[in-house]
Amino acid sequence: MTQLDISGLANTGNRFIVKLEGGKETVQLKKVLDVFDTLGLEMLIRRKGGKYWWILKNWMCIEVQSS
Repeated sequence: MTQLDISGLANTGNRFIVKLEGGKETVQLKKVLDVFDTLGLEMLIRRKGGKYWWILKNWMCIEVQSS
């Protein structure tokens, strides 16, 4: 899948995909989540040293206790 394919499917500009892949430090979270969703990915967030973690997908945060 090319950058152009991803940008079209995620409804973002190709420039955003290039900057995201390049490690741009400031990006719009909504666009990142759209790209993740397009690629079948989700973001996991865990408090340092904590036993809980969260799944951030489609602007929903689901709390799950880790085993």
